[in-house]
Amino acid sequence: MWLKIFGKNFKESWHFGLSHWRSFAPLTVAYIGALSISHLLGDYLLDGLGMFGIGLRLIILVTPVIPIVLAGFALIQYTIEVAERGRTPDLVECLKGYLGTLIQLFFISVVGSFPVTLIGAVLYTLCYSPSPLLPAGVEVLYIGLPLLYFGVLYIAVRLFYWRIIIVEEECGVIQSFLQSWKRTRGYFWQTAVTAFFVLLLEFVGFLLLIVGAFIFLPMAGRLLLFGYRAIQPGGTSATNTVE
Repeated sequence: MWLKIFGKNFKESWHFGLSHWRSFAPLTVAYIGALSISHLLGDYLLDGLGMFGIGLRLIILVTPVIPIVLAGFALIQYTIEVAERGRTPDLVECLKGYLGTLIQLFFISVVGSFPVTLIGAVLYTLCYSPSPLLPAGVEVLYIGLPLLYFGVLYIAVRLFYWRIIIVEEECGVIQSFLQSWKRTRGYFWQTAVTAFFVLLLEFVGFLLLIVGAFIFLPMAGRLLLFGYRAIQPGGTSATNTVE
Protein backbone atom coordinates (compact mmCIF):
# COMPACT_ATOMS: atom_id res chain seq x y z
CA MET A 1 0.00 0.00 0.00
CA TRP A 2 2.71 2.47 0.99
CA LEU A 3 4.82 1.62 -2.06
CA LYS A 4 1.83 2.28 -4.31
CA ILE A 5 1.35 5.69 -2.70
CA PHE A 6 5.10 6.33 -2.96
CA GLY A 7 5.04 5.49 -6.68
CA LYS A 8 2.16 7.90 -7.23
CA ASN A 9 3.96 10.68 -5.38
CA PHE A 10 7.20 9.95 -7.20
CA LYS A 11 5.35 10.57 -10.45
CA GLU A 12 3.79 13.73 -9.01
CA SER A 13 7.24 14.87 -7.89
CA TRP A 14 8.48 14.48 -11.45
CA HIS A 15 5.67 16.72 -12.72
CA PHE A 16 6.41 19.13 -9.88
CA GLY A 17 10.04 19.37 -10.98
CA LEU A 18 9.05 20.01 -14.59
CA SER A 19 6.44 22.59 -13.59
CA HIS A 20 8.40 24.56 -11.01
CA TRP A 21 12.02 24.42 -12.13
CA ARG A 22 11.96 28.15 -12.93
CA SER A 23 10.82 28.96 -9.40
CA PHE A 24 13.68 26.88 -8.03
CA ALA A 25 16.30 28.28 -10.43
CA PRO A 26 17.97 30.71 -7.94
CA LEU A 27 18.10 27.98 -5.30
CA THR A 28 19.49 25.45 -7.79
CA VAL A 29 22.32 27.80 -8.72
CA ALA A 30 23.05 28.38 -5.02
CA TYR A 31 22.95 24.62 -4.34
CA ILE A 32 25.44 23.90 -7.14
CA GLY A 33 27.65 26.67 -5.77
CA ALA A 34 27.46 25.20 -2.26
CA LEU A 35 28.52 21.77 -3.51
CA SER A 36 31.40 23.27 -5.48
CA ILE A 37 32.58 25.33 -2.51
CA SER A 38 32.37 22.30 -0.22
CA HIS A 39 34.38 20.15 -2.61
CA LEU A 40 37.08 22.75 -3.23
CA LEU A 41 37.26 23.76 0.43
CA GLY A 42 37.57 20.15 1.56
CA ASP A 43 40.38 19.41 -0.90
CA TYR A 44 42.21 22.63 -0.01
CA LEU A 45 42.03 22.09 3.72
CA LEU A 46 43.04 18.44 3.59
CA ASP A 47 45.94 19.15 1.24
CA GLY A 48 47.35 21.63 3.75
CA LEU A 49 46.63 19.51 6.78
CA GLY A 50 50.15 18.20 7.26
CA MET A 51 50.78 16.48 10.59
CA PHE A 52 47.91 17.96 12.57
CA GLY A 53 46.09 15.75 15.05
CA ILE A 54 42.92 13.79 14.59
CA GLY A 55 40.78 16.43 16.31
CA LEU A 56 41.72 19.11 13.79
CA ARG A 57 41.28 16.61 10.98
CA LEU A 58 37.69 15.98 12.09
CA ILE A 59 36.99 19.72 12.25
CA ILE A 60 38.37 20.17 8.74
CA LEU A 61 36.30 17.29 7.41
CA VAL A 62 33.10 18.71 8.96
CA THR A 63 33.62 22.35 7.87
CA PRO A 64 33.00 21.91 4.10
CA VAL A 65 29.61 20.29 4.82
CA ILE A 66 28.22 23.56 6.23
CA PRO A 67 27.36 25.18 2.83
CA ILE A 68 25.50 22.01 1.78
CA VAL A 69 23.51 21.92 5.02
CA LEU A 70 22.57 25.59 4.62
CA ALA A 71 21.47 24.95 1.03
CA GLY A 72 19.47 21.95 2.29
CA PHE A 73 17.53 24.16 4.70
CA ALA A 74 16.79 26.53 1.82
CA LEU A 75 15.62 23.64 -0.39
CA ILE A 76 13.12 22.51 2.25
CA GLN A 77 11.86 26.05 2.83
CA TYR A 78 11.54 26.59 -0.91
CA THR A 79 9.58 23.35 -1.38
CA ILE A 80 7.16 24.13 1.44
CA GLU A 81 6.51 27.62 0.12
CA VAL A 82 6.03 26.58 -3.51
CA ALA A 83 4.23 23.25 -3.02
CA GLU A 84 1.99 24.08 -0.07
CA ARG A 85 1.62 27.85 -0.04
CA GLY A 86 1.75 28.64 -3.75
CA ARG A 87 4.37 31.36 -3.60
CA THR A 88 8.02 31.67 -4.59
CA PRO A 89 10.10 32.84 -1.62
CA ASP A 90 13.14 35.06 -1.70
CA LEU A 91 16.38 33.05 -1.60
CA VAL A 92 17.93 35.26 1.08
CA GLU A 93 14.77 34.83 3.14
CA CYS A 94 15.26 31.06 3.04
CA LEU A 95 18.88 31.31 4.16
CA LYS A 96 18.31 33.63 7.12
CA GLY A 97 17.98 32.49 10.68
CA TYR A 98 20.14 29.36 10.54
CA LEU A 99 23.45 30.69 11.87
CA GLY A 100 22.81 29.42 15.39
CA THR A 101 21.69 26.06 14.01
CA LEU A 102 24.86 25.75 11.92
CA ILE A 103 27.05 26.52 14.94
CA GLN A 104 25.24 23.86 16.98
CA LEU A 105 25.53 21.36 14.14
CA PHE A 106 29.25 22.04 13.69
CA PHE A 107 30.10 21.23 17.30
CA ILE A 108 27.73 18.26 17.42
CA SER A 109 29.29 16.84 14.24
CA VAL A 110 32.82 17.22 15.55
CA VAL A 111 32.00 15.67 18.92
CA GLY A 112 29.95 12.91 17.32
CA SER A 113 32.76 12.04 14.92
CA PHE A 114 35.12 11.12 17.73
CA PRO A 115 33.43 7.88 18.92
CA VAL A 116 33.01 6.62 15.34
CA THR A 117 36.65 7.39 14.55
CA LEU A 118 37.78 5.85 17.84
CA ILE A 119 35.85 2.62 17.20
CA GLY A 120 37.35 2.37 13.73
CA ALA A 121 40.85 2.98 15.07
CA VAL A 122 40.41 0.34 17.79
CA LEU A 123 39.18 -2.22 15.28
CA TYR A 124 42.15 -1.50 13.03
CA THR A 125 44.62 -1.74 15.91
CA LEU A 126 43.16 -5.00 17.17
CA CYS A 127 42.70 -6.69 13.85
CA TYR A 128 44.56 -5.25 10.90
CA SER A 129 47.65 -3.40 12.05
CA PRO A 130 51.14 -4.81 11.29
CA SER A 131 51.04 -6.41 14.77
CA PRO A 132 47.37 -7.22 15.40
CA LEU A 133 46.42 -7.93 19.01
CA LEU A 134 43.85 -10.54 18.02
CA PRO A 135 44.96 -13.75 16.25
CA ALA A 136 41.83 -13.81 14.09
CA GLY A 137 42.11 -10.10 13.45
CA VAL A 138 41.03 -9.95 9.82
CA GLU A 139 37.94 -12.05 10.52
CA VAL A 140 36.95 -9.80 13.41
CA LEU A 141 37.51 -6.75 11.21
CA TYR A 142 35.26 -8.18 8.50
CA ILE A 143 32.52 -8.58 11.08
CA GLY A 144 33.11 -5.43 13.14
CA LEU A 145 33.33 -2.86 10.34
CA PRO A 146 30.08 -3.89 8.58
CA LEU A 147 28.31 -3.78 11.94
CA LEU A 148 29.71 -0.29 12.48
CA TYR A 149 28.62 0.82 9.00
CA PHE A 150 25.12 -0.63 9.41
CA GLY A 151 24.82 1.03 12.82
CA VAL A 152 25.74 4.42 11.37
CA LEU A 153 23.35 3.85 8.43
CA TYR A 154 20.49 2.94 10.77
CA ILE A 155 21.03 6.09 12.84
CA ALA A 156 21.25 8.23 9.69
CA VAL A 157 17.90 6.91 8.44
CA ARG A 158 16.19 7.48 11.78
CA LEU A 159 17.49 11.07 11.86
CA PHE A 160 16.76 11.74 8.18
CA TYR A 161 13.98 14.31 8.78
CA TRP A 162 15.89 16.49 11.24
CA ARG A 163 16.30 19.34 8.75
CA ILE A 164 12.63 19.62 7.87
CA ILE A 165 11.74 19.57 11.59
CA ILE A 166 14.12 22.50 12.19
CA VAL A 167 12.60 24.45 9.29
CA GLU A 168 8.99 23.87 10.35
CA GLU A 169 9.28 23.95 14.13
CA GLU A 170 12.29 26.26 14.57
CA CYS A 171 13.79 23.99 17.21
CA GLY A 172 17.41 23.22 18.04
CA VAL A 173 19.53 20.51 16.46
CA ILE A 174 19.35 18.09 19.39
CA GLN A 175 15.57 18.50 19.63
CA SER A 176 15.20 17.88 15.89
CA PHE A 177 17.25 14.68 16.21
CA LEU A 178 15.05 13.46 19.04
CA GLN A 179 11.85 14.32 17.18
CA SER A 180 13.03 12.62 13.97
CA TRP A 181 14.00 9.52 15.94
CA LYS A 182 10.58 9.49 17.57
CA ARG A 183 8.58 10.09 14.39
CA THR A 184 10.40 7.48 12.30
CA ARG A 185 9.74 4.75 14.88
CA GLY A 186 7.93 2.01 12.99
CA TYR A 187 8.69 3.72 9.65
CA PHE A 188 12.31 2.70 9.15
CA TRP A 189 11.92 1.10 5.72
CA GLN A 190 9.59 3.81 4.44
CA THR A 191 12.11 6.42 5.53
CA ALA A 192 15.00 4.44 4.07
CA VAL A 193 13.28 4.22 0.67
CA THR A 194 12.48 7.93 0.70
CA ALA A 195 16.04 8.83 1.73
CA PHE A 196 17.51 6.61 -1.00
CA PHE A 197 15.48 8.20 -3.78
CA VAL A 198 15.94 11.76 -2.49
CA LEU A 199 19.72 11.33 -2.38
CA LEU A 200 19.68 9.52 -5.74
CA LEU A 201 17.77 12.37 -7.37
CA GLU A 202 20.22 14.92 -5.99
CA PHE A 203 23.18 12.81 -7.13
CA VAL A 204 21.83 12.21 -10.65
CA GLY A 205 20.83 15.84 -10.92
CA PHE A 206 24.34 17.06 -10.23
CA LEU A 207 25.85 14.43 -12.51
CA LEU A 208 23.75 15.93 -15.29
CA LEU A 209 24.67 19.42 -14.04
CA ILE A 210 22.82 22.29 -15.72
CA VAL A 211 19.88 20.38 -17.23
CA GLY A 212 19.45 17.74 -14.55
CA ALA A 213 19.88 19.83 -11.43
CA PHE A 214 17.14 22.30 -12.36
CA ILE A 215 14.60 19.49 -12.61
CA PHE A 216 15.84 16.87 -10.15
CA LEU A 217 16.51 19.25 -7.24
CA PRO A 218 12.88 20.47 -6.87
CA MET A 219 11.80 16.87 -7.47
CA ALA A 220 14.01 15.73 -4.58
CA GLY A 221 12.63 18.44 -2.31
CA ARG A 222 9.06 17.48 -3.20
CA LEU A 223 9.75 13.80 -2.51
CA LEU A 224 11.40 14.63 0.81
CA LEU A 225 8.33 16.60 1.83
CA PHE A 226 6.08 13.70 0.81
CA GLY A 227 8.08 11.26 2.93
CA TYR A 228 7.81 13.43 5.99
CA ARG A 229 4.12 14.17 5.57
CA ALA A 230 3.36 10.47 5.00
CA ILE A 231 4.68 9.40 8.43
CA GLN A 232 2.86 12.13 10.32
CA PRO A 233 -0.38 11.19 12.10
CA GLY A 234 -3.07 10.71 9.49
CA GLY A 235 -0.61 11.21 6.65
CA THR A 236 -1.25 9.03 3.61
CA SER A 237 -0.08 11.25 0.79
CA ALA A 238 2.43 13.98 0.32
CA THR A 239 1.47 17.60 0.18
CA ASN A 240 -1.45 19.43 -1.29
CA THR A 241 0.59 20.73 -4.17
CA VAL A 242 -0.36 24.08 -5.54
CA GLU A 243 -0.17 23.87 -9.31
